[in-house]
Amino acid sequence: MTMNKTIAAFFALFLLTSTSAQADDNKFNIGIGSYTLVITDQVNTQTFSGAALVAGYIVHEFVSINTHVYSLTDESNQDMNGYDLTLRLGKFSSGFTAFAQGGIFSETLSSPTTTATRDFSATFLGFGAGYKWESVSVELDVSRRAIKDYQGTSTADIDAATSSLSVSYLF
Repeated sequence: MTMNKTIAAFFALFLLTSTSAQADDNKFNIGIGSYTLVITDQVNTQTFSGAALVAGYIVHEFVSINTHVYSLTDESNQDMNGYDLTLRLGKFSSGFTAFAQGGIFSETLSSPTTTATRDFSATFLGFGAGYKWESVSVELDVSRRAIKDYQGTSTADIDAATSSLSVSYLF
């Protein structure tokens, strides 16, 4: 993933969410978290894990736009760097939160043993839950990804899923 794509994703997020907000509402969030991607062909499983920068905007009590920018590594030291952009529908007021989500992702796989890279991008659907205080939010979300890019020319039955646990500051 190039730096330009990352900047474009954040810029798009904040342009899309530049509606007027009340001054005392904490609608923006930024935080950190863990991020895991699991790709399996029913025989072999490849697990990438690492850190993510999380950002978002609560458009309405029931609508949120969020993003993860992540850097992951698997057991063979391959790197998967990317981002996702998510539309969430659920309850985002103080207290317990629960939501359904869908969005897009883009990522690049690289290996320390070669200069070749492979790009993946597609859609995903998922759900999540958490708890929101006045200035802090904790969330766990899980998604299942469209797998066409991961599958390539293989005829194997491939599945891909992600999970993220994050803590965010609300402002």
